[in-house]
Amino acid sequence: MAKKKQLSNTAVIALMFALAIVIGSILLSLPIASANKTATPYIDALFTATTSICVTGLVTVTTAFHWSLFGKIVILILIQIGGLGIVTVMSAFYLGIKKRASLSTAMLLGDVFNAPTRSGIQSFLWRVLKYTGVSELIFFLAYLPVFIKDFGPKGIWVSLFHSISTFCNAGIDIIGGDSLIPYNNNAWLCIVTMIEIICGGIGFIFMIEISDKIKARVKDGQKKRLSLHARLVIFSTIALILIGAVLFLVFEFNNEKTIGTMSTPQKILNALFESVTLRTAGFATFSQAGLTEQSALLTHILMFIGGSPTGTAGGIKTVTAAVLVLSAIFSVVNSDDLVIAKKRIRITVIKKAVCITIIALLIVFISIFVGLEVTDASYKTIAFEVISALGTVGLSMDYTASLNLAGKILIIICMFIGRIGPFSLLVIFSRQNSSSENQYPEEEVIIG
Repeated sequence: MAKKKQLSNTAVIALMFALAIVIGSILLSLPIASANKTATPYIDALFTATTSICVTGLVTVTTAFHWSLFGKIVILILIQIGGLGIVTVMSAFYLGIKKRASLSTAMLLGDVFNAPTRSGIQSFLWRVLKYTGVSELIFFLAYLPVFIKDFGPKGIWVSLFHSISTFCNAGIDIIGGDSLIPYNNNAWLCIVTMIEIICGGIGFIFMIEISDKIKARVKDGQKKRLSLHARLVIFSTIALILIGAVLFLVFEFNNEKTIGTMSTPQKILNALFESVTLRTAGFATFSQAGLTEQSALLTHILMFIGGSPTGTAGGIKTVTAAVLVLSAIFSVVNSDDLVIAKKRIRITVIKKAVCITIIALLIVFISIFVGLEVTDASYKTIAFEVISALGTVGLSMDYTASLNLAGKILIIICMFIGRIGPFSLLVIFSRQNSSSENQYPEEEVIIG
């Protein structure tokens, strides 16, 4: 019965996202949503609604020029809903009226945040909303000096849009048609954007735990150790960013199609930005089409991993990757248990990480095969597009606008799976099944 209820919650969440996409696509297909007041082809409206609610960032039309103010507001609302999660937003409205969460609402929220217990989930929801609102306000103010200087009073709107899009790791901008390429030498904008990407993608549970630890230290002088989850998030995030930045710098240092013509400080800044944005923000400070083969492979890996659990980013998540790597290391040294900082990680968690990764890889391979069949793109290009969509990254090798109808449908499906799939897998495997009463004998099989 529990399993049936759990799968039902997953289906409800998926249907709610699908419904939001349909409503958004209908609104964006209206003449009032386009800058020239003509109806947008429905496939492009559907693509834009999907990329917005799935906080991906791939676009078939230029956001800054194609959409009217009404269209951009619809896109921004979809981004905010997608970043927080539609269940989170609807539950907030429900609680604003009812003041108390029903059991079904608590169950849904617990599945959204992958919480081990439903206790305190209502308080947790309000803290998530507060953290999101305060963060977006702070970064909105940080963007104002740059965008008001370049756009005048319109810079207020640009700053607001950019703040929400960045925190939600959407990667959609209204600056122009070249993402952040015009600002690749603006250290302030790049650094602020990187910090906000990390704040949005590092996970609500992690940030709330950090907040609690700081409050306890200030109020009572208590120095409590971070949970194993938090330490894995910190370690994996820092490691991936630094390793990615160093490798990008090495691979692209003399590549004139990307950062080769920049000064050394600018090269370092843009290599670091590239490593951060691939996790899964989607803003670009140079064209991805010119990446070397080595860098292209590196982008696939970073996009596939994505951000941290319960954040606004996609991918299989940093902690999943960390658990897999550590499990492999411990297996090599013939250790039966995965023990980190004197804490043993349950075998069910390791199994969950393996399942999520294998299923995600299968989806990637199948999607690439289909993409090669229905489009005229090269393997390098379609692989980048597919993994970017499934990882809800939003970067492209300048190919998204060239997709044919079948290609657009494929990427729409990939974006939806990227936003729903990994999360749904977490929900499906989040609870241990009761042990079977029948105990079967063990038998060895040979692997490797």
